[in-house]
Amino acid sequence: MSSHSLLPDEVFIAQFEKCELDPKCFTHEAHLRLAYLYLQKFGTEEAIVKLCRGIARFDRVLGSGDKFHMTSTIASVAVLNHFIRKSNALDFHSLTAEYSQLKTEFKRLLNTHYSPLVLNSPRSKSEFILPDLLADPVFDKVAEVSRDRLAKNFVYPRKSKE
Repeated sequence: MSSHSLLPDEVFIAQFEKCELDPKCFTHEAHLRLAYLYLQKFGTEEAIVKLCRGIARFDRVLGSGDKFHMTSTIASVAVLNHFIRKSNALDFHSLTAEYSQLKTEFKRLLNTHYSPLVLNSPRSKSEFILPDLLADPVFDKVAEVSRDRLAKNFVYPRKSKE
């Protein structure tokens, strides 16, 4: 399958979680879609935990094992959740149609809050760091989740033979 968008939501999630999704299909848009589906299904806290652990595992099993970035992943959930709350969209495609910048200008959105110094730091790969340029309440909740649910139990992924 050449695109995640051709897969029904449950199939997409199952293939991702079983590391059966073609890594070429796990694009930026696919990351956002997965975050959206997890937010809808599990709420913010569990979505963050499942997304971080899932992406780290997916990268470890099917990728190079060094691409997972904790700060970018958790900040992305916060930003996505902000747009979900502003929208009346009933599905992911409607949300991204309404807020196309989620797909086309996401790095700019993150760079509004984070300096390259923070986002490119080794520490930001393995733990969540609050924004250094522009504080926003959307990051406060995710910081709590990161501290309470991930920091104690999360081991930064390394390539393994899974």
